[in-house]
Amino acid sequence: MEGVHADELPDDSYVRVIHIEDEPADLYRQIETIGFFRGAVFHLLRTDTDGVHLSFEGEQFLLPQEAAHNLTVMPCTDKGMIDLAQKTVKLTTLRQGEEATIAGISKACRGANRRRLLDLGFVRGSRIAIDLTSPLGNPTAYVVRGTAIALRRDQARYILIYR
Repeated sequence: MEGVHADELPDDSYVRVIHIEDEPADLYRQIETIGFFRGAVFHLLRTDTDGVHLSFEGEQFLLPQEAAHNLTVMPCTDKGMIDLAQKTVKLTTLRQGEEATIAGISKACRGANRRRLLDLGFVRGSRIAIDLTSPLGNPTAYVVRGTAIALRRDQARYILIYR
């Protein structure tokens, strides 16, 4: 089955990314900022004159129409993938006093950054909580596997959790 542009699908549908057009560069950066990668599943909430409203990894975004047109997707019918997309959120959404379970590391995180997070103990199934928040909120110290580890927001956004 061939894909369609993200701005061409009906509202309230779950879709899987099959291609991200990297030209022009400014539109690619808008897509990249969300954290999309090939195979990512997201909830397309609605499309209107402002653009495409969507939910991905626990956050809501507005993708301009031109950028959404550079995102090739196909409807996702896999119940397991949809369930995972509905239940996982970014670690950055965790609040003081809450505890969660690590679901994994986003596939948008690659190379040395991914290995570092895995080496520090951010592995699927581990319990995690906030230990200490810095005065400006960045970095935040998390307790994972009995150890306090400080992460900056741009690192923590790659860690996915279940509440």
